[in-house]
Amino acid sequence: RDEGAISQLGLGMNCNRMPHQGVPEEIERLVKGAPQGTFDSALLAGGWNLLSQDGLATLQLCARCGVAVHVAGVFASGLLLGGDMRHRVCGMAQVTALLETPQACSSA
Repeated sequence: RDEGAISQLGLGMNCNRMPHQGVPEEIERLVKGAPQGTFDSALLAGGWNLLSQDGLATLQLCARCGVAVHVAGVFASGLLLGGDMRHRVCGMAQVTALLETPQACSSA
């Protein structure tokens, strides 16, 4: 940035605690471990949608630190549109069952 080669710096990660993906705490660790103002934005993929709010603490930390957040995977990798987390097809009964579980739409 100081040399004008880049104007912004961001980071991103799959963050929905699925076995094959990352955890939101990694973004938090990087934001906390870098000097204030290092990161302009963070991509939170899969950590904020109707099925998962695992990224709430990450969203709050980024807001406090002035780091913009880009949320990706808002349709849970297609699950909310009739697929599953691995992009295979599933029925609406499976989607409805997931949405009706107590933890599916919790805020924390």
